[in-house]
Amino acid sequence: MIAIIILNYNGWECTIECLESVFNSNFDSSVNVIVVDNKSSDGSIERIVKWARGEIEVSNSKFPELMRKIKKQINFNLFEHSNGNFKGDVDRENNLTIISADKNGGYAYGNNIGIKLALSLFQDLEYIWIINNDVVVTPDALNNLVGAYKNKAGLIGSTIAYYYNHHLLQGFGCKYNKFMGTIKTIGSGNSTNNINEDYIYNIDYIIGASLFISKDILSKIGLLCEDYFLYFEELDLCLRAKNKKIDIYCATRSIIYHKEGATIGSSSDINSRSLLSDYWYLRSQILFTKKFYPNYINYSRLSLLLKILKRISNGNIRAGLQAIKIFIESFR
Repeated sequence: MIAIIILNYNGWECTIECLESVFNSNFDSSVNVIVVDNKSSDGSIERIVKWARGEIEVSNSKFPELMRKIKKQINFNLFEHSNGNFKGDVDRENNLTIISADKNGGYAYGNNIGIKLALSLFQDLEYIWIINNDVVVTPDALNNLVGAYKNKAGLIGSTIAYYYNHHLLQGFGCKYNKFMGTIKTIGSGNSTNNINEDYIYNIDYIIGASLFISKDILSKIGLLCEDYFLYFEELDLCLRAKNKKIDIYCATRSIIYHKEGATIGSSSDINSRSLLSDYWYLRSQILFTKKFYPNYINYSRLSLLLKILKRISNGNIRAGLQAIKIFIESFR
């Protein structure tokens, strides 16, 4: 049995498009899709419920061929989460579960709620697939992840292509420079038509838009770390896995299309990032370095100083001042 975890925060339109593609997938195993709402303020839960009842349709999708072809009601379970406890009834015949979280505790907090419920509800749970709500999955994406795991156990990612330019790769995974805290995305900018390898291993961590893990490996490395709020959660998880001698790789035949930062305005281009996205990224980078590479913290501070200068020189004064605050806090 596989649990698919999708975290929503004020992004119900992206979420129902993601759900449409998920329910149009080819499954070789039983699946329960768990949507966790991180205390949205836009009526997300009500709209996701209406979608499940067939009262709302996806509009203007770039991938109409990946949407559900047969319109019918999807039966669902509805839970409330508060202070670590779940309130609600479950019908195990339903393959959609919607959870209302008690607060917006961040990316790891929300996904961990979904994981914990899956672990408590489904005794036959084998795998967990965490995907962003701003993705559209191809029909064989999940089956290819399961096949990859059966071929070689590990923590596995998908090939991530851009939603708005689906012939262009966002990447297979990333390399992390612990000296300067910089990231190199493997395969970024390449064509999706030139994927020649079935598996790519030369990555430090998986792009978090698609993260596939078995229950067995999860029990060895633990849940997502909730210290970061946003960003570096997947790098933290992957490094913990590597420390346990668990392989990290991308199953290239598992392909998803990613809108990249649709919820809070994150982007690989710092000039296109929202202030919120920039703040959490820089803060999480410092936290990650302190946790795993404390001897390199001064290198991270130097890197942060350079980023401050770049933001200010580009006229992003508020982003620069925000980064200065993070720099000062890094000494605490």
